[in-house]
Amino acid sequence: MTLRVSDILHRDRPVMISQNASIARLNQLLTDHEISGCPVHDENDRVVGVVSQTDVVRLISKDVDRGLAYYKLPLSDFLQRAQLGRDLCEKTVREVMERRVHSISPDEELAVAAKMMRNLHIHRLLVNENDRPVGVLSSFDLLKVIECPKSIAKLYDERSRSASGTASVTCSKS
Repeated sequence: MTLRVSDILHRDRPVMISQNASIARLNQLLTDHEISGCPVHDENDRVVGVVSQTDVVRLISKDVDRGLAYYKLPLSDFLQRAQLGRDLCEKTVREVMERRVHSISPDEELAVAAKMMRNLHIHRLLVNENDRPVGVLSSFDLLKVIECPKSIAKLYDERSRSASGTASVTCSKS
């Protein structure tokens, strides 16, 4: 039995932000939801991009190594320490977002999702069903699968007994 995106996807509407929102609002949203990035929507609720902490870090300093800047300082610390301060916080998400949105179907195999993320050097895929966003699959979601092998075994067991063939992987945060 093959593990699919839908097996680990939380079916809540994805956390999204308006392209017209400020970077300060983005920081608050990411902090509140304990995420590092999210899809960006326009006035008609269409997904027009994706934005992450890394995009803001790049705006602050193109000279800083992306990996070091991203992993050593949370975005909120960067915003407080940056000389750009108020000017940066007034910039809009549209100014820093990535316009290419990579998506995947909930029916796709997890291995395909992992390969896409690795090959594209990205940390999240928008999960679309019938051309509508139904979730975001992140690299952390894939790590949970590796971290929780007992949950995977339980999933297979539930799926084999279930008429619908659906179940979901859950793992404690500890």
